Amino acid sequence: YPHYGGGITYHFKTGKVESEGRVGLFLGEWKAAVVEVTVNGQLAGHIGWKGQDGIDITDYLEEENKIDIKLIATPRNIFGPFHQKYDSCIRSSFKDFRTEGNDYTEEYLLETQGLLKPVTLQEI
Repeated sequence: YPHYGGGITYHFKTGKVESEGRVGLFLGEWKAAVVEVTVNGQLAGHIGWKGQDGIDITDYLEEENKIDIKLIATPRNIFGPFHQKYDSCIRSSFKDFRTEGNDYTEEYLLETQGLLKPVTLQEI
């Protein structure tokens, strides 16, 4: 969805999770503004930044488990900038929307968003 800026939910199912300790859900690589994790219909929590990567889901696990991971996209692919070749833009200004200069391209350059690597459950 090239210019989509809403949320997308990934649905997973798993059987009983064997662990002698606590169980964490880890996203691996992802790109979004914020992530909401629901386990068996209960909100397990939110992941709001890259350094947080995982969340403890032990208290929500049952014999059979339904895990929903909802990622809310950033507004980057809705509002732009779309035509600048650099990818280190952490803010937007009028310069980012110019139709000239060394960094301008006619191509649409969008950011990939969502889950980019497999999700894992690990003992923590």
